[in-house]
Amino acid sequence: MDLGLEHKRVLITAGAAGIGRAVAERFAAEGAKVLVCDVDPEAIQSIQPSTGMVAVAADVSIPESVTKLFAEIESRLGGLDILVNNAGISGPSKPVEAVSDEEWRSTLGVNLDGAFYCARSAVPLIKAAGGGTVINMSSTSGLLPYSLRSPYCAAKYAVIGLSDVMAMELGPHNINVNAICPGAVDTRRLERVQLMAA
Repeated sequence: MDLGLEHKRVLITAGAAGIGRAVAERFAAEGAKVLVCDVDPEAIQSIQPSTGMVAVAADVSIPESVTKLFAEIESRLGGLDILVNNAGISGPSKPVEAVSDEEWRSTLGVNLDGAFYCARSAVPLIKAAGGGTVINMSSTSGLLPYSLRSPYCAAKYAVIGLSDVMAMELGPHNINVNAICPGAVDTRRLERVQLMAA
């Protein structure tokens, strides 16, 4: 089945491993021009040019890093049609009163702020392309609360709210915005969460 992705210009955050890597590989297999960013140098090195993907280092929780990322996108892809806001960290597994300021800030920084910063930079490019798609990765933790996971759940609930507002604002510009809410997926992040809970 032709998904109509050939030559589409795609950014996938945290796209060098886990869910993001699988998504990136699928887009590339469909003929899309894929740029992935990640904070993990080893994972970035694993993206070979022969895969049809380009990988760059970026920390989406830092606005200046996102600005540099989007300069790379314009230079390498010449614009953008699809944004997949996949970057996320698990954050702490502890009672709300034990969560430190830094744990709260870092979890929301990647999981929520990063999605916002990338969307803010992507929207003008997608508008210039005549429309496209933004996919924000939330979680079942954005639909149902999980004990001991307050920063993560708060961020993922907020990603759904951000997606709803963006869909209202951007629909008239031919831009579809959706939040995806995967459950547990067998990745290194899930292993870390399980170890923290043990």
